[in-house]
Amino acid sequence: MRLKRLEIAGFKSFREKVVVDFSPGISGIVGPNGCGKSNIADAIRWVMGEQRVKTLRGKKMDDVIFNGSEEAAPVGMAEVSMILTAEGQPFPGNYAECSEMMIARRLFRDGESEYTINKIPCRLLDVREFFMGTGVGARTYSLVEQNSVASLVEAKPEDRRQFIEEAAGISKYKSRRESAVRKMEATRENMVRLNDILREVKTQLNTISRQAKRAEQYKALKQSLKEAELTVALQTCADLSACRASREEAKHALKNRETEVRTRLQSIEAALEKLKAEVLENDGLISAHQEKRYGTKNTINIKEQGIEFSRRKIADLAARREKDLAEGEALKRREGETDGEIASLRTAAAEAEERIETLRKEVAEGAQTLEELRRMDRTCRQALEEKKVRYIDIVTEKAKLKNMVVGLARMVEDFGKREAREVREIEETGKRSAELRRTLEKLRSGLAVEEEGFAEIGQRREEIADELERARGELAEAEEKIAGLREENSRKAARLASLREFEESYAGCNEGVKSLMTGGKGSDRPGLSRELFLGLVADHIRVPREYETAVEAVLGEKLQYVVVKDQTDGVRAIDYLKSASLGRGSFVPLEVRSHASGASLAEHEHLREAVPLIDRITVREDCRAIVNELLGDVLLIPNLGSGISLWRQNGFCGTFVTPEGDIISPSGILTGGSGNGNDRSLLRNRREIMELTEEVAKLQAELQEEQEGRKKAASRIAQWDEELLRLRSQVHLTELRINGLRKDVERYEGELRQVGERLKALHFNRENLAAEAADARGKIARHEADMKAVEGKEAVLNAAMAGDRERGDALRADLEEREQALTERKVRLASLEEKLEADRRTLARLETSLVDHSREIAARTADAETCEREAQALAAQIAAEEEALQGLYAECETIEKTLSAKRDAQQDKETLLRTRETEIRETKKVLDGQLREGTELEVAAREIALQLENLQRNIQEKHGADLVQLLPEFHPLAEEALTALADRLERDRQAVENFGEVNLLALSEHEELKTRFEFLTGQIADLNASLDTLQKTITRINTVSRQRFAETFAGVNQCFQQVFSRLFPGGRAELSLTDENDLLETGVDIEIRIPGKRTQSVTLLSGGEKSLSAIALIFSILLYRPVPFVLLDEVDAALDDTNISLFNRLVKDTAAQSQILLITHNKKSMEIADSLYGVTLLKQGVSTLVSVSLN
Repeated sequence: MRLKRLEIAGFKSFREKVVVDFSPGISGIVGPNGCGKSNIADAIRWVMGEQRVKTLRGKKMDDVIFNGSEEAAPVGMAEVSMILTAEGQPFPGNYAECSEMMIARRLFRDGESEYTINKIPCRLLDVREFFMGTGVGARTYSLVEQNSVASLVEAKPEDRRQFIEEAAGISKYKSRRESAVRKMEATRENMVRLNDILREVKTQLNTISRQAKRAEQYKALKQSLKEAELTVALQTCADLSACRASREEAKHALKNRETEVRTRLQSIEAALEKLKAEVLENDGLISAHQEKRYGTKNTINIKEQGIEFSRRKIADLAARREKDLAEGEALKRREGETDGEIASLRTAAAEAEERIETLRKEVAEGAQTLEELRRMDRTCRQALEEKKVRYIDIVTEKAKLKNMVVGLARMVEDFGKREAREVREIEETGKRSAELRRTLEKLRSGLAVEEEGFAEIGQRREEIADELERARGELAEAEEKIAGLREENSRKAARLASLREFEESYAGCNEGVKSLMTGGKGSDRPGLSRELFLGLVADHIRVPREYETAVEAVLGEKLQYVVVKDQTDGVRAIDYLKSASLGRGSFVPLEVRSHASGASLAEHEHLREAVPLIDRITVREDCRAIVNELLGDVLLIPNLGSGISLWRQNGFCGTFVTPEGDIISPSGILTGGSGNGNDRSLLRNRREIMELTEEVAKLQAELQEEQEGRKKAASRIAQWDEELLRLRSQVHLTELRINGLRKDVERYEGELRQVGERLKALHFNRENLAAEAADARGKIARHEADMKAVEGKEAVLNAAMAGDRERGDALRADLEEREQALTERKVRLASLEEKLEADRRTLARLETSLVDHSREIAARTADAETCEREAQALAAQIAAEEEALQGLYAECETIEKTLSAKRDAQQDKETLLRTRETEIRETKKVLDGQLREGTELEVAAREIALQLENLQRNIQEKHGADLVQLLPEFHPLAEEALTALADRLERDRQAVENFGEVNLLALSEHEELKTRFEFLTGQIADLNASLDTLQKTITRINTVSRQRFAETFAGVNQCFQQVFSRLFPGGRAELSLTDENDLLETGVDIEIRIPGKRTQSVTLLSGGEKSLSAIALIFSILLYRPVPFVLLDEVDAALDDTNISLFNRLVKDTAAQSQILLITHNKKSMEIADSLYGVTLLKQGVSTLVSVSLN
């Protein structure tokens, strides 16, 4: 089996769906901190059924759903799917035939979740059972995280055992054994309860058998009564059926007459509908003519309006023609004025052109002179710039030399300061060396003291461990005793609850007493509440165990007498039992007449050896009169022989009873024998309830005392544990201090060596500084001589540059005067040219305007001619429209005459329509009368049907018989037979009333109790068989578990020794059992010896040593029992480079048999991977995946 693919969607930082295809061998998962690498490990653990939210690094389960970020919205579901491939090895259980398996888990934000195997919904238990025994699971050694590596070594021995169990493949056996033990406990509790119920059911079965026989006789009498009542009912039903048939015939004749009237009514209505259709058709023709008339009038109005519009338009055209002619004359006058203005503008333009030409010649001459002056100025400037460049070079050289001199002077000064600083540091280093030697002496003495204290703490810890072991033994004994007390308490409490249940339900009492005593305030008994009944006679007496049989034999059914306040309450209760048919009952009031014979008991000397039975029982004071009445004349005798002897001595009229329940009645009748030992009674039940209540209270007190003792023992263990933990912590802290002191000694020794080397370096630096200072002073003297030569060259160049500046200033003054004069001429020239251009534009505008005037005059003339032509056309159109209007007037008059004729015909048809409607109303009145008569017949028929229905329902409810089915086979009786039947019916009813109290439910109760008794007997047999099967199963599981655990422990121990020696060359480690005699519960301890150290506990190791020890244990299990795949989440984080190499070799060896998923930051670990999967955050809070195959 191999992990082929992992699909993640909406889980933690993986918002979008990510598919990880894992290859065989070693797969590395890398990426920066916080990118989501460990979320892949959490996804694998989660899909395999992890329920611990803390292990998944959350506070609640819906924390695994992506909750959104600044760049991505949250999602509503997290889903992870794991695809496994068989790789030639079959899957476990029912999935052996599959080549691939897909396990998936979904979680929705509303809390709903689901698991699937191969896309089929399943339970969490199914997923866990699939992985059991494979070494793979949410809590197995195949998933190893960084924070769990060291905790594996520091875990309790019992917790380490789980890894050995998983490697042995017995985790599934352990789960099944725990399930079997729980089933056994539940089965035993059920058996205790079933035995109690079985005894009570047997008692009830004996009581109800007698009542069932009397019920059989009562049923036969009721059957005879039922047959007679059915015969009378059938006779009545036959008479009612005949009456209903006659009503049906009358209703049929009336229906025929109604049909005739309806036919005539339909013919009249048809003629009416035809007439209505003609009226509607004529309405349509009238509407069409009205529309035509409206259209003609509308056309006339339109033409009249058109003629009026044309006449107004002719007037408008005449006015426009006059206006066009007037505007044409005005344009001709404006055209002459424009010609004069154009001539004057042409003369001014010619004069301006002559002045412009003269100014242009003057500007050209001035520009030529300026250009010559500018050339001379540029020559002068160029010579001056060359001298400036030479001057800058000289100044730069001078500054450079000056800076060098200043820098060398500063160097000399700095050398002096550095030499002084070196001297001071030499002095301080000497002092530091002396101080380090003193500190080193103190540390060495402190280290010796700490080592002595460490030995003393170790001795004290061993003493406390021995005390703790003794306290744990005492706690185990207390736990065992508490378990026994709890089991006994549970058994007796179950028996007590069963007895109380029978007592509260008044089981064993007759139906009447049970119905009265179990009714509450809300029961359906108007005026008869439960508070009226003060209990049974048995509730008011307390009888010792040895006299129970005697009292029950004497009282018998009287124990079930109901105690009431007075006889009125008893009468009301009897009335209720009669009305509800719930059987019979006896009621005894608090005030009863005293027993007369008891007063003369002391007068009979021969009765002194007999004891009044009432003196041997306890009676409540308010019921003493009742008990005196029931037991006042009963004497307790040792045996029947003495009783017969006393009875023969005349003078006492009472009852004698022995403790065994043998009775001698006042008339001498003997009653006795042996009873069924399993029979239950009211007195015995109440006495057993009291005894069980006391025993349960005593057991609970004893249990409480033992629990207090257990708490104290647990408290002592907790104190010793705390003390041991404190000592362990103190040992750990002392060891840390010792290690710290050793490191401090080593550090100070190294620092002392560094101080000596520093002194040598300081003396060497001081000598170098003196040599460098002398060399710098020589360079300063040479640079100062060079500076004097450069200053002479600077003075000569300054004089030459002053002459060049004076010549250049004179040339620039002359140039500026000439440029100003030339600028003035250019301004005048530009002004004249601009004025000339404006005159030319004005001239062009006037010429264009002159052309526009000519065009406008022609347009006005043409428009006047067009107006005249349009006026003539409109006049001709008006004449044609007036002629058409005369024809429309004639057509409109014709339409008016036709419309008047149509309206007259329509009025005649409407008169005929009203006549037909009157005829229809008369016919409907006749039909309504027939309908009323039919309704009366229907009502009569329904009354007969209702009587029949009531009769059938009464018979159905009373006797459960259907008269409709019995009626065809019934032959009506003659009058004499019917009278005889009525007499017999009355006699049977009287016999039923006089029959007395009968429990009709006794038959069904007898069958139910018998069936229940047989069922309970079978259930007890099945439970016993189940207990045997479960015990055999547990024994077989324990045997297999012991054998597999022993084999696996030996194999893992051997592998652990080999792997540990590879990680710690020269070291030794071994696994040991805390209790070799109990392989089912024993823990697993680790004994380790690091090279150079003595054998010690794993808690005293350093962080790296703990990690390597845990890695050795995990890989030893993997080497002994390989798993399909192993996930290592930053396990190598605490290892240095040397141990990383050892770790990588182990991973390579394991990869030959198991698929490795390695989450790491270490580059050496990445090098051994066959494939790398990079996890990164392209968006904030959203992880993505990139995979690379290195092969």
